[in-house]
Amino acid sequence: MIQELIQLKQPYFHIIGIEKSEFYRLFLSNGSLECEGMVVKQIAGSKCTTIDELFAEFAEVLQFPDYFGNNWAAFDECLNDLDWLPGEAYLLIIEDADQVITISDNSFKIFIEILKRSVNEWTEGRNYDDFLTPPIPFHVVFQCPVKKINDVKERLKMAGLKNVNIISIKED
Repeated sequence: MIQELIQLKQPYFHIIGIEKSEFYRLFLSNGSLECEGMVVKQIAGSKCTTIDELFAEFAEVLQFPDYFGNNWAAFDECLNDLDWLPGEAYLLIIEDADQVITISDNSFKIFIEILKRSVNEWTEGRNYDDFLTPPIPFHVVFQCPVKKINDVKERLKMAGLKNVNIISIKED
């Protein structure tokens, strides 16, 4: 699975239906998701139920600069910069993805649109005036309990994210 998450090829969005404790045991506690030059960051979806909580969690985990303005435009800008977290590949794990922005307005869709734009910008490379950046893999994994996988998949689809890889875990 790790090979999929460091490649510069689609899909860049993944859902894994697994309990958080099992996810930690299989992937995080033994360092299996860490590779040379890869930046792996875990976002607690349970701390992102509102927009303000989402901004705070991302700002803390991704170490956004002090000038982060706690709004969608600033969130987009910081997510597309990450100069302070240099890496050859990025993996963003959103734990308990079923709990992210649970209010019923357009906020979840805005969040997904920004994630999509960020993934596109990272994976296509950038040309800001004379500042060029090469294409860099940027993958997002949405972790949720198995019983919530269809709900998360449907929410992502309703928010405009259609190319999502479902990662299955084979039981031993």
